[in-house]
Amino acid sequence: MSHSPDRSRESTHSQDDSRQEQPRFSSDKLRLERYQDPAEIRRRKIFEICSQAVPYIEVRMRNGGSGVGSGVLVDHAQGIVLTNYHVVSNAEQVTMSFSDGARQVAKMIFSDESKDLAVMRVPRLPDRIQEVPLGESDNLFVGQDILAIGNQFGQYNCSLTSGIISGLNRNIRTASSGRLQRLIQVDAAVNQGNSGGPLLDTDGTVIGINTAIVSPSGGFNGVAFAMPIDEIKESLSKRFKPSIGVTLVDSPQGVLISRIEPGSPADRVGMAGYLDLGLSPERAWKVSKVQGISIASAQQAVDIIKSTPADEDIYLTVSHHNHETTFELLPAIIFN
Repeated sequence: MSHSPDRSRESTHSQDDSRQEQPRFSSDKLRLERYQDPAEIRRRKIFEICSQAVPYIEVRMRNGGSGVGSGVLVDHAQGIVLTNYHVVSNAEQVTMSFSDGARQVAKMIFSDESKDLAVMRVPRLPDRIQEVPLGESDNLFVGQDILAIGNQFGQYNCSLTSGIISGLNRNIRTASSGRLQRLIQVDAAVNQGNSGGPLLDTDGTVIGINTAIVSPSGGFNGVAFAMPIDEIKESLSKRFKPSIGVTLVDSPQGVLISRIEPGSPADRVGMAGYLDLGLSPERAWKVSKVQGISIASAQQAVDIIKSTPADEDIYLTVSHHNHETTFELLPAIIFN
């Protein structure tokens, strides 16, 4: 009997240890598993970067009505925003509000109703708002993971939804845009207010512009459509002039980079102009090839760049400090 209290204390102590250790172990394990999920981390990163480039679009109609939609900033330097034509087609004024509070009146500079595309320009944007790069849509496949960002119902700004590609090359007819062809079908939740927002792949590039849903009720029923970005690029090529942001000059040393436009594709990969840095021509970046073609003059290089199709990258081979490098540059969207 004299040992019973000790056994009781031992038993109690063991139970206390169990109660103390079990919650700590199980909750920490669950928290660790959740925050290290690669898919979740990727979605979060994409949203943090891309959502700031998705404006809330308010439209004041010529007939006195109003409308809302979404868009996506694809060129910060020029303030170029892509959206749906049907969102802004009857607008008297279009206002774009970004997540950081920036609010701008936008102007339409190009449209293609057959692709339900409108290209808008906003005059000034804070440097902290980043553009979203255009991807490619020719290699998409059914079952591929996708993300959509938009202003659902005009109330829930920058809503993120996810899903998969359900079908490709779909043709539909809409009341606002007529017949639309070669669309991407997705099952991500897309509702009124999402129109004009980006459809993204898991690299965070724009692979389509959300444009329509099929729904007897007017709400989302698991069938949404986006215009493929390659179709958008084809339309942009009608007004597109490729630019990588370099000024080239002829010299005894060869074709030299004299200046670099801030924020341009060349600037983003670290190129520099010798005049910008106050250097002598002997210390300049020298261009030897464009698109793999050896060049003999600055004009030849410019002609090759201008003749490059709108949806193709530009390969620039340069030498600096006796080291030769080929850069792959995505041209900026420059409108004539």
